[in-house]
Amino acid sequence: MPLLFEVPSVVGEDDRAPKKIAYKVEINEILDYNGDGRVDLADVRYLIQNDKNVLSVLKGNGDFRSQECIELLKQADIVVTNPPFSLFREYLAQLVQYNKLFLIIGNVNAISYTESFSLIKDNKLLSN
Repeated sequence: MPLLFEVPSVVGEDDRAPKKIAYKVEINEILDYNGDGRVDLADVRYLIQNDKNVLSVLKGNGDFRSQECIELLKQADIVVTNPPFSLFREYLAQLVQYNKLFLIIGNVNAISYTESFSLIKDNKLLSN
């Protein structure tokens, strides 16, 4: 299941600032690598830091609207993200369009958007 870590470029960004790099991490199975009795983010970190085959640089800038990222989205079983707040509506629409299970970590005000509220009303989106 590919997990996508995206670092989109920001419009108006200072050209002298270091360029951001977008990565993709493919994880198919996570084991209890540190032996603490549970599988958690510490095990994911260990996997990424110790297995050179799972982390790769994206060809593009990591923008979720790029064809490269859409192809990764098509392969994903579940999407967990904190999208840029200004692009929340567009990203939500994309997740719904591709019929993806997702967890969005974001501002609670986003549930008041017409698009979000319609999904909540149709029992297609839960909010906590």
